[in-house]
Amino acid sequence: MSLTAERILAEMLFALMHTLLLAGFIDPGPGRTAPQRGALLLGCALAQTLIRGFESLDGLTGYLFLAACIGAAFAFIRLWSGLPWKAALQRALCYVLLTECVTLTLCHLSQELLGADIFRTLPLRRELPAMIAMGLCNALLLRVLRHFLPPEALVDGNSLTLSLLSAVPYLYAWRITAWLPVAHENVPLSVILTMIASCFLSLVLIVSLESRLFAEREKQKAQVMQRVMELRQQQYILKKSSIEQVRRQYHDMKNLLLYLENRPSQENLRAHLAKILDDIRPFENVLDTGNEALDILLSEKLRQCGEKQIVCTVLADGALLRFIHPLDLVTIVGNAMDNAIEACLRVPEGARFIQVRTVQQNGFAVLSFSNSCDGEIRTAGRRILTGKQDRENHGFGLANIRRAIEGYGGEMSWRVGDGEFTLTLLFQRAR
Repeated sequence: MSLTAERILAEMLFALMHTLLLAGFIDPGPGRTAPQRGALLLGCALAQTLIRGFESLDGLTGYLFLAACIGAAFAFIRLWSGLPWKAALQRALCYVLLTECVTLTLCHLSQELLGADIFRTLPLRRELPAMIAMGLCNALLLRVLRHFLPPEALVDGNSLTLSLLSAVPYLYAWRITAWLPVAHENVPLSVILTMIASCFLSLVLIVSLESRLFAEREKQKAQVMQRVMELRQQQYILKKSSIEQVRRQYHDMKNLLLYLENRPSQENLRAHLAKILDDIRPFENVLDTGNEALDILLSEKLRQCGEKQIVCTVLADGALLRFIHPLDLVTIVGNAMDNAIEACLRVPEGARFIQVRTVQQNGFAVLSFSNSCDGEIRTAGRRILTGKQDRENHGFGLANIRRAIEGYGGEMSWRVGDGEFTLTLLFQRAR
């Protein structure tokens, strides 16, 4: 085998190693078939082989190689796992930082201790064992890194920016020959140690940022679950009380009918009917839409509407929304109803109303909320600005709803006119 062919084969094996490391670092997303996964692995291996052609670039142009590595890893992670682009970019950054740091460190130590880079310059039959050793080292460290990363990738704009900035010291040390008058082969050991320390600190910061976001998300889930449990307990007490009330009303109505049968009186009839109507009015707040989470939440909101003289009508089939997780449904309906109640309080009592409806149209589930409003809606982009003075802690209801429905491929729209605000949520149901 010629030296050129041997070199090309070595680069292909090196690219295959990185492809397998990437596939082991990130779990595949749901819905991927075996042929699709095979095609992704093949495409990544080919891309990695082409990228290795830029590895010999030195100086500032050497950063093109690193950018290509991060871009290829980002594309593979997005297609392989289906993670959001911010989370995929952060994972790609972690992978490239760690593997390149290991590669450069081992190559430098090999050059210093053995006088040759055993990972790149020996014949393939000798280079292959060294390459396998490097792959095992990378796999072990990636496994350790994955152990410390949260089980759910949660990355926002701020954490992604900090993650990218944390990599700057490593990038400086990675191509220090571009900034200092020193040959690449003569980089001192102190630079290698600085590079390792920079990589370690960058990964620690990234893990800390993700862990913080994950802890906040878990805290929010716990709060929502606590809220659901409290509402569920309230509904249980209300249903138990309702059963007892129905039994008492049955007894009272029976006595009333016996009384009226013997002494009919219009005045007595009106008084007794008024009393019965007052007694059974709380039963109107008990819903049975076919969705427990929806029943619990709307029952509580109906009670609040009754206290605030808001006429609330629910025309909902909860079965249409069973594909939505209860925690997300609480976020969606809770924020929408809170916004509607808040808007109704700015109009006179006689004009306050809220209507909740669900409709199924052409394979889509539609959930809408209509409420009276004063007609003054202020917006900033896609956000509706709150009417409360405490704008720092309010005005995020629609943003929370949009974030919750995006996980189900849902779309949100709203309109206002003639003193009425309507929020419409559209979901495509799985067939």
